[in-house]
Amino acid sequence: MGAFISKENGFYGTKLRDPNNSWDTVSLDEALIPFQNSMDSTRLIVARTHMGQKIPILNAEPPLVQSGAEYIVPQLTSTKFAHRATQNGKIIKVEKDKFIHVEYNDGSKEIFDIIPRLSTTKRSSIIRITLNTLSEGDTFNKGQLIAWSKSFVDNILAIGKNKKVAVINYLGKSHEDGYVISEDMSNDFQTEMVIKIPVIVPPNTKILFLNKNKNTVLNDKLLEFQYNTDINPEEYLNTYDLVDSEFQEDVEALYNQNQDSMIIKSPGGEIVDIKIRLNTKTNIDNVILNEWELQNKNINEIKKVLNQNTYTHDNNLLDNIDTSVIKVGTHKLKGKDFEGCLIEFYINVTHPIKIGNKITNRFGAKGVINHIIPQSEIPVSEYSGDIDIFLAPAAILGRKNTVILKELYLGKLLVNLKSIVSKLLFNGKIEEAKQTIRLFYSTLDKSGKHISLLEETFKRDPQLNELKSKLNENKFNFNFIVPPFSTVKFEDIKNIALQLNIPLDEKIYIKELDTWTKTPVPVGYTYMSTMEQLSSDYESTRSRAGYVGATGQPVKRKSKMGGQNLGNLDIYNLITYDAKNMMTEMMTVRSDNMKAKHEVLHNIIEYGQSDLPSIIKKGRTQDLFKTMMLSIGLDIKGKF
Repeated sequence: MGAFISKENGFYGTKLRDPNNSWDTVSLDEALIPFQNSMDSTRLIVARTHMGQKIPILNAEPPLVQSGAEYIVPQLTSTKFAHRATQNGKIIKVEKDKFIHVEYNDGSKEIFDIIPRLSTTKRSSIIRITLNTLSEGDTFNKGQLIAWSKSFVDNILAIGKNKKVAVINYLGKSHEDGYVISEDMSNDFQTEMVIKIPVIVPPNTKILFLNKNKNTVLNDKLLEFQYNTDINPEEYLNTYDLVDSEFQEDVEALYNQNQDSMIIKSPGGEIVDIKIRLNTKTNIDNVILNEWELQNKNINEIKKVLNQNTYTHDNNLLDNIDTSVIKVGTHKLKGKDFEGCLIEFYINVTHPIKIGNKITNRFGAKGVINHIIPQSEIPVSEYSGDIDIFLAPAAILGRKNTVILKELYLGKLLVNLKSIVSKLLFNGKIEEAKQTIRLFYSTLDKSGKHISLLEETFKRDPQLNELKSKLNENKFNFNFIVPPFSTVKFEDIKNIALQLNIPLDEKIYIKELDTWTKTPVPVGYTYMSTMEQLSSDYESTRSRAGYVGATGQPVKRKSKMGGQNLGNLDIYNLITYDAKNMMTEMMTVRSDNMKAKHEVLHNIIEYGQSDLPSIIKKGRTQDLFKTMMLSIGLDIKGKF
């Protein structure tokens, strides 16, 4: 999307920046970030970068505090994520996960594909995109969305959830780059990622089993074929370069050997696609050939259906269909030729966020989940109830992100506005409800744009029957739009909170300590999204390779057989949690000193215990650490 949004008229499209007045326009990613002119410029750049690292979650919802660009994205996105009507018309047939048939008012008809498609993220992970649609018989207007991905809700971009946050360091477990969350929030943030499992089947190989079931559990068999027993799975993977280094340990465990056959197992999840790429039909098992024929038949049937369209042309007909599998020959794997065929299993895995995963708000506050509070111990605020997230004050002050508090407070006001208006309406106090809504938006929006829209609504529906109906929906909330280059004053936020009798700061009851905080802390709602950086991406054993000469640390990356480096922030955290023994091990025998490691292992096996070897290679990190400690007047004794 190359769109820009203009300050003056809300323009969007392909307008270029004016070099003489460059701040009149912002890119679409920037436009999705509220309170731009209140943010530190560097943090705004970081926040924009984070937009490309977010991944969809199930049952996402629009933000309470918006920028207006959320309504523009669906209109600009490609047909991979949404379909828009080219004329006024109605839905005449919906074939789930296949096609949606529409008839326009001029009598013409069109068919849109809603077949689930795979998409690659910027970090080369794979996600599956399924489309929701209007129902049969529904009418629509030109330009309206008739099919959309789960990233859109009611024609609005939705890539996160509004969660209740308290700005407090929870029992010392929060820090600037770390979040503490509730167990309910962990389960609520379900992410879907697709694992690709590639298999090279050489010529003259007999297929013993091919899984055609959609749903699998961990270690279900996907494929089994005869294979030379002299070659183990690791050698097989290395021979064909089948596994990307980043996911080596996860995927490598799925390849197994059983007497004279190779077995590929499932990580558990739904098989959403199986792609077969043939480089020759000669000496290929009929099980594979039959599946390849069926695969091609399905593709040709899709092409035939879509070719009936009145408005769609062939050049974009197959945008969402991988037709490369139809041809025989010239297929490559990582740029290399192979003999036989390549079978790619795509497994959709759903799981909650867990410790080590990363989440972020819209203001560049990306952080690792470092603790999950059991639901029975969730702290409670005196006015707002259970807390979902604990955010350390350092995360706000250190990042110069006071706009986090603006969003937090505004979100809280919007949630409570719903309950206040609900009580008034269902008690028959319609005029009081209108006045409350007017007071809220006129106080916070001095431009009057919110009020002008509200007055139109009140004129069209004087009894507020539409609003009554929506207030009964759990997912409905009032929202507030802060367009690019605009902001809201803290003074106005405090003013409306006072008039509606809503406390902005609250005391927190910590169940683990059976006590209330002495002073109130900020409590409200913030819009959180899941990042693509999952803890499983970073899990690895210590290095089996060498040291970096300058630092004494392990070399990096799994592709180099590297391990985890121990930086200054890691050291400070380990000391904070009194984990000095772990630090000692990681800096010595659990690092790359193979001689010391073998000595310790030998002693444990032989004598049941072992001291640290007296002569051991130590990295530069601990020297730097000691220097830092001495510089602040601390002389650390002991083995480090």
